Amino acid sequence: IRSDEKVDHPTQKWLPLIEHIVKSISQSGGSVLDPFMGSGTTAIAALMTGRRYVGIEISPAYHSVALKRIAHYQATGETHLPAPAKPKRAIVPGNPALFENLQG
Repeated sequence: IRSDEKVDHPTQKWLPLIEHIVKSISQSGGSVLDPFMGSGTTAIAALMTGRRYVGIEISPAYHSVALKRIAHYQATGETHLPAPAKPKRAIVPGNPALFENLQG
């Protein structure tokens, strides 16, 4: 099962796989516990399949990512976060080193 969504988490699971697991081990209307919530994939799968979820995450950074993903899904029904805007490149006259550092 493959997915093209990638958030900044080193062990992000594929949403279709987690959705399959959630449906296999719980009933619609039931609850799902994810004690290592990470970027919130299990919470999204739970919501998609009519389950409630409880998520626990120790990292404030990943907690923030999960909250953004969940809120985005609830607001739009889309499971992917929009791609972040690329920073604008700046040309700073007389400082080529600074320009080199801004190139992506």
